[in-house]
Amino acid sequence: YIVTVTVADAANSSIIGTMTVTINTTIVGAGPDSDGDGFSDAFENAVGTNPNDASSTPTGQPVTAGTLQTLTIAKPMIKLNFAKPGTADSISFSGTLPVPFGFISNGAMVYIDVGGVAKVLSLTAKGNDTVKVSIKSKKGVVAAQTAKYGVTFKKGNFADTLAGYGLTNAAGPAKMVSMPFTVVFNNTVFQATPGLNYTVTKGSKSGSAK
Repeated sequence: YIVTVTVADAANSSIIGTMTVTINTTIVGAGPDSDGDGFSDAFENAVGTNPNDASSTPTGQPVTAGTLQTLTIAKPMIKLNFAKPGTADSISFSGTLPVPFGFISNGAMVYIDVGGVAKVLSLTAKGNDTVKVSIKSKKGVVAAQTAKYGVTFKKGNFADTLAGYGLTNAAGPAKMVSMPFTVVFNNTVFQATPGLNYTVTKGSKSGSAK
């Protein structure tokens, strides 16, 4: 943005000054982006890259709206348990991802962010938080393909982070909310912002968005 300031005195003598102000708009994650690489500080801290170095990112370079790819997403589901805060929230979604020829899944990492809830997961990791990509191979060779994926976060504390999107325990009618779902896979950033129908149970003990 170009900002212009004009100062005048009682004799109508004036001087004009201009300056350029750059606002770093976060593309992945929530909150400020100190180095302007498109990944929020909170996201970079969660996945282990340097939030103050634009060359230190999960993809090895900054991400912009021009390099962002569309994430194919299906069955997004967020469940929040306000009766048991901090232990019983969950997030899940699925879809498809492009897999290049010769892709090596062993040791491959996937970086995921849902409305500021950030995770870094291995394709081979097992536990409450998982990401699975169904990659087909023939005689050990991976052909270029579109593979199904599934992401699950279980037994987490997500309510505080997602409250800014309207996912609170305030009683009220069902409402539509939207938030970005981001997957960084094979050095490419995929993102979708689906509309979700959010409902809160009577007594505000739990809420779900899908």
